[in-house]
Amino acid sequence: MQLTQPVPPAGTVRPGGRTARTRRAVLLATQDELLRHGYAAFSVPRVAARAGVHKTTIYRRWQRREGLISDLITVMGETTVPIPHTGQLAQDLNAFAHEITRALSGKSGLTVRALLAAAASDPHLQDQITAFYRRRYGAAEQMITRAVDRGELDRSVDPTLVIRALAGPLYYTLLVYGRAPTTTETRHAITAALAYAVSSSGRS
Repeated sequence: MQLTQPVPPAGTVRPGGRTARTRRAVLLATQDELLRHGYAAFSVPRVAARAGVHKTTIYRRWQRREGLISDLITVMGETTVPIPHTGQLAQDLNAFAHEITRALSGKSGLTVRALLAAAASDPHLQDQITAFYRRRYGAAEQMITRAVDRGELDRSVDPTLVIRALAGPLYYTLLVYGRAPTTTETRHAITAALAYAVSSSGRS
């Protein structure tokens, strides 16, 4: 998850127009507000001031803080994360794990923590984040199905559980220790996920 160049839905305004610039400014301000003050103390007027727009603009388009956070999640979810296709499962898992680690580093990682904290108190946001991760990691499961097709794994392996085995320790480090995974921790997650994939498919 990371905030890239937000754009309005197709067909609403011309690309790069004023509406797109306003949305970008507001969502960047939303991200900053969330990181500075958290969800509980989130202030729409402060977002407006930081974005350089009148607060009525925000209330008209986003209604309230929930709308702002929801749109932030939407835009971050539009970021395309390439699914590795190296021809070898170990290399695919290695590349994808390092992609996750990058996403959990710096401001992006802090934003992930803040959004997950916000979702804990808002069922709508929780549903949106759950849907985001289901799409993102559901797409990553093709790494496993390709490995099955190549004969690296048996069809008994569960792709979802392999991806969870890879991503789980990385998110644990972020949420419990408040930092991005180290290179060593990322490497251990890769080793564990690969070992699980092989053992759960009945191979050694």
